[in-house]
Amino acid sequence: MEMLRLTNQPDEFEMVALTYCVTYEVSPPSWEQARCSYKPLDADGADMAGHAIIGEVTQDDAPVSTLPGELGDSGLTATQPAPLRTRTLALAGEITGDATTVLDELDAKLSGADIMVISCNKLIRVDFSAAGTLLNWASAQHTRGHQAQFNDVHRLVAAFFNVIGINEVARVMPRAD
Repeated sequence: MEMLRLTNQPDEFEMVALTYCVTYEVSPPSWEQARCSYKPLDADGADMAGHAIIGEVTQDDAPVSTLPGELGDSGLTATQPAPLRTRTLALAGEITGDATTVLDELDAKLSGADIMVISCNKLIRVDFSAAGTLLNWASAQHTRGHQAQFNDVHRLVAAFFNVIGINEVARVMPRAD
């Protein structure tokens, strides 16, 4: 419970406090605002932009990318299909505030890909500021002729992407739950 208090998570604290109360049959400690603050740091000790984690997706976890007719007419005949390079990554955690560091890392890992599949099944939250930066990133990819595809997006985040306009420059596929 102390860790939840230090990371400023009062709702989760209350749920754990309720379990504590039932388990030990005593009153749990009450919520108090921490006098210190918590910031996640990267390996170099610098503040992390948001709390996003970009990971590789194994072949078993890789979502299937189907993009019929979305890349336009390339002028190639049916016997000469365009060799499209697909790269799949996963976003996890939260993307908040200035997301340029996260998107720079995403760019580096997706370099050279024509179709960028980004699994969002472990993405928890995207705030307004980060969504604007993500829209700019997706627009830049679209302008370069690359296809960004966000798979397994939580329905609320997918609706938010729709409101922001990300779905106009990238494919957003909500979870099937």
